[in-house]
Amino acid sequence: MNKQLIYSILQYKHSPVLGEAINVGVLFYFPGEQKKIYLHITDATRIKPIYKDFDANYFKTILSILKSNIEKYSGDLLAENVLESNLKDFINIYLLKSDDTVLQFTDIFSTLNVFPTIEKAIEEYTKLLLPLSIKEESKVIKYNESYIIRKFKTRLFSYNNELTNRITKDYEVKTDEFNFKFDIAWQNGSLNLVHPLSFDLKTESEIQRKTAEYCSYLNWLSKYTNENNCRIDLLLSKPEDSNLQISYDKSVRLLEAVDSNKKIIPFDEIDDYTDKAATYLLSV
Repeated sequence: MNKQLIYSILQYKHSPVLGEAINVGVLFYFPGEQKKIYLHITDATRIKPIYKDFDANYFKTILSILKSNIEKYSGDLLAENVLESNLKDFINIYLLKSDDTVLQFTDIFSTLNVFPTIEKAIEEYTKLLLPLSIKEESKVIKYNESYIIRKFKTRLFSYNNELTNRITKDYEVKTDEFNFKFDIAWQNGSLNLVHPLSFDLKTESEIQRKTAEYCSYLNWLSKYTNENNCRIDLLLSKPEDSNLQISYDKSVRLLEAVDSNKKIIPFDEIDDYTDKAATYLLSV
């Protein structure tokens, strides 16, 4: 992996008069990767021994807001556009404004990532930038089902908020065998049933189990889709661990092989799929 690594250090500044700063976290940005943002932080044990009047609750509150903002704006279309053009602006606008708060991000640093994996790069830079950390917490953005469908909705509705009136949310299919709820349904001649499917898992066996589960769903639903002029659109995300790529590729082939009316949309094709859906819905 010889790619760019961009980062900003999160510092605790007890008082602007003192001019002192303690590194308490690092925000990592890996352009071009499926998962772009990682926040690695330490707890308050590095700060308490230095400042006797340290307000731990205030410190935790700001960290909580920061984490919440990362979850909220990872996958947001407008925020992602800012992130890709200027990390500093992304931080100031969406994560933590540059003001007199005790927690502040430094300027942006950019370097060549010479480490074999993202995890190794984070580990080595954390050791360098957060020395003597007693306890560390890694905040990783998971590309789970919630993230996938949020990405789809954000991009779709960015075209026109009125599109909310041209789709059906939580569309439930009822068959003799079971009921299955789709997050979104939209019509373009046939009814497109949209469902996120995350393979951002930890082990090969987890991927295999999930593949078997959804192959079964597609089989069970094939009669319904044929009789009701429907198509199932599965929006996929792949595993972060590159060692699981072969298992993921097998899963995609198995899903494609199921004899059912469906479309498999890999993660890097979701934007194109969403754009086409928006274009059609705006034309009717």
